[in-house]
Amino acid sequence: MLGAGIGTRSFLRPTLTGPQRLDDALFPALDTGLAVHLWPTESISLGLRLSYQSSLGLELRQPPAFALPNEVAARAERVELSFAPTFRLGDARDSLALAFPIGFGMRTLWPSAHEFPIPGYSLAGPQLRIELIVPFSDALRLRLGPELLWAVALDQTLQDQGVASQAIALGGEASLGVQLGAVLGIELCYRESHGFASTTRTSAIFEDVERFATLRLLGSL
Repeated sequence: MLGAGIGTRSFLRPTLTGPQRLDDALFPALDTGLAVHLWPTESISLGLRLSYQSSLGLELRQPPAFALPNEVAARAERVELSFAPTFRLGDARDSLALAFPIGFGMRTLWPSAHEFPIPGYSLAGPQLRIELIVPFSDALRLRLGPELLWAVALDQTLQDQGVASQAIALGGEASLGVQLGAVLGIELCYRESHGFASTTRTSAIFEDVERFATLRLLGSL
């Protein structure tokens, strides 16, 4: 699986001098991964997935207090490793199905230079998505479902600014795949996730939002 598209990343976080906000930063995105489907013709099957999405050429604008604004190169990334028990809701091969991808998810935002007050941090932990699979035909398939990530540990750089040590991210993913032949296919995918954490500052919150819209080229064996 190899694809490209666009993405956005934004955050709102507390700091010792007040809230810091990054509005939706738009960037070209890379989308790649590997998926394995075991026992696909059975009523109960298993999917395995490793996926990686990353920004390309992302730059954040940092206005220092006593200098001209700086353009700081940064990278926004996402990794998922999951296995998905899948249950077909009927006897026919084109019946609806439910999949439950469960595993590990992580997303990061890191500047290439660390001397500027732009945070580098990650949200990582167990992840669950509940997907409805709608096979319109042998060549056309829709997948969509909500997603929950429990970030069990946040970076110390965030905790030092008053952010709690854990966070929750709520979102979802939808994809429409078209099989072009026995080997090749294409898939249009959109995902969005909103991360939240409590803080020790009564008037402040922490929020992190990621979005990816990509077109993938699929190869199957």
